[in-house]
Amino acid sequence: MTACLPRAAPVVSSDLSRAVATANAVQGRRPRLAHDPALREIHFGLWERRSFDEISAETPELIHAFWEHPGDARAPGGESWHDLQARVDGAVNHLLAETDAPDLIVVAHFGTILTQVQRALRLTAREAFGRRIDNLSVTELRFDGSWHTGMINHCP
Repeated sequence: MTACLPRAAPVVSSDLSRAVATANAVQGRRPRLAHDPALREIHFGLWERRSFDEISAETPELIHAFWEHPGDARAPGGESWHDLQARVDGAVNHLLAETDAPDLIVVAHFGTILTQVQRALRLTAREAFGRRIDNLSVTELRFDGSWHTGMINHCP
């Protein structure tokens, strides 16, 4: 995987252990930026660590709205897709403004990555949410005043 990553690009990750571990594995001689909690996965609130069936038995309309029509629906105490997107957009905008490097390696999570694919491709929340992002895959996004995509969900 590291062969397809820019050789000198700084590495940043969310502060969740699985992203930190992956960032450590790909860092090599690359500079490291501080972990960023704004790059975390969507917060599922009271749904965290619970099965779909368990949640569906309690709030079937809400969980179906969350998955079938992502956007404003949110788990109790959690984030909606739009909340996640706003949080990650802000973090990425900050990284772009504060980092002089031409490239940046961001190690993040399914939802975090998809918010930026959505941004680059100008997708609806539903269109973005239906895309696949595999563990340890590489997604390439470029910003030069507007967003462009390279490979998405590339598994080297």
